Amino acid sequence: MNVIADTWRGLVKRRLWPLAVLLVAALVAVPLALAKNPAPTATADAPIHAAAGDDDASSSFVTLNTPSEDGKVKRRRVLGMAKDPFAPAPPPKQKKHKKAKKAQATPTPAPEAPSGGSTAPPSSPPAGPTPTPVAGTVVAKGSIKIKFGKVDTSLDELTLAKLDPAPSDDDPVLVFEGLQNGGKTAVFSIAGLVAGQGDGTCDPDPANCATVKLHAGDTEFITVTDADDNSQVQYELDLVKIFTKKTVVADNGSASSGADN
Repeated sequence: MNVIADTWRGLVKRRLWPLAVLLVAALVAVPLALAKNPAPTATADAPIHAAAGDDDASSSFVTLNTPSEDGKVKRRRVLGMAKDPFAPAPPPKQKKHKKAKKAQATPTPAPEAPSGGSTAPPSSPPAGPTPTPVAGTVVAKGSIKIKFGKVDTSLDELTLAKLDPAPSDDDPVLVFEGLQNGGKTAVFSIAGLVAGQGDGTCDPDPANCATVKLHAGDTEFITVTDADDNSQVQYELDLVKIFTKKTVVADNGSASSGADN
């Protein structure tokens, strides 16, 4: 009490006692005012009811229980759907992408048939007969065709590759050594005592013809002397063709490819 009395005396001396009176009056009036008009409190058992009978959110009603000043609960209807404050937010709506329109090809109208009858489609020409492949022999590049045999007898037609003998392996008279002069000259070697006469060139000389050179179309007569009994045999050599590239020769003797020199 001494503290209160001393405080009051100080306020009186300082002429602040009216302010102190106001403070005391305010302290007394506030509790009284709060006791007369208590603040409305929301009751836990005031449910929120949604009007039944309509599922559309735009046309539904929500009933709210709102306490009034006198403590009574008033029912108020609000347009809308009841929302749960603890429910997760709905996902954002995705935008619909417009699909590109595909360009449609305009069909070409079919030509109209002339009046008076229908036209038949043009008939295709009959297919010709399929050519039958010709069977033949493949002749290598650098080969030659000759006619060779004894004079006054039928000559054999032979195709010789390089180093092939004529007329045969068992009875060789000459050997085809190959081509010279860019493939235009055929060279033959002849063993023994040989004399040559004709279109070809004999080396070293016609009386001693160790080799003979011919062009396509040339003919050379070769006389061979037997060293034992000095008997002589005369042969004819015709150079028919020189194959400068790979050629297929048919069985009838015609060539499907190649070149003559």
